[in-house]
Amino acid sequence: MTTTTLVTRFYYGRVIVAFSAAMQIFSIGLLFYANGVALRPWMDTFGTGRGALSAVPFACTIAISILSPFAGPIFDRYPAPRLVALSLVALAAGLFGVSVAQSVPQLIAVHATLLTVGATGAGAFAAQTLTAKWFARRRGLALALAASGSGLGGLIMPPIMAVTIEAYGWRVTYGGIATFVLLVLVPLAYLLIRNPPAMLDPIEQVETATSGHGGSGGAALALTTITILRNPVFLVTTLGRRSVIAELGGVDPLRVSWICPH
Repeated sequence: MTTTTLVTRFYYGRVIVAFSAAMQIFSIGLLFYANGVALRPWMDTFGTGRGALSAVPFACTIAISILSPFAGPIFDRYPAPRLVALSLVALAAGLFGVSVAQSVPQLIAVHATLLTVGATGAGAFAAQTLTAKWFARRRGLALALAASGSGLGGLIMPPIMAVTIEAYGWRVTYGGIATFVLLVLVPLAYLLIRNPPAMLDPIEQVETATSGHGGSGGAALALTTITILRNPVFLVTTLGRRSVIAELGGVDPLRVSWICPH
């Protein structure tokens, strides 16, 4: 009776997975996948070619790669709700910065600073770190569901960007999305994100209990960010996806002209 109750009751880690996926729709979807839609309007506004603008997603990818190892100890030391919320604030500030940018160097600077902070603290890194600390028995499934937010961002954000850019212009579009992130996602982060538990809930120790010494089990699986980053599976999947996203970020604007003609 007790075991059935533990297995079937609600586990708050599911909320962490859901919100982790949701925030990646904006952080990853906007910064990488939707950049292809914005290239042609940027070319028209700044009078430049795609070669110069391809440096925008590239600079963001490089900056995230540099920042991520330093972000790991920060996520281990400070409260997760505060860090995620502040990262979303940085994301919103970066999107506002894009909306008022007057040159390509300014676009690059905003992507390599504010948007990099936002994409690190409210993107795949934060999602996978938080999820891994909340789950043990179902960690693989939880990580997969959390990572789905990145793919959903690539599916959802480009069409939204295309429609809004065509109707209102790219500056208004970026400003409007920044407002949504600031007024909706930031408060939700404070409300929904919780620090990983010091000891995993019994619902996540059902199988791990039998692997302990003498079946005593129930021991906390105290994961740190450094432990997660050293995992070969995490490294291979993360670095591989980063390279693919970097390539997609520099997509030829002519290939997406059917989405956003001008």
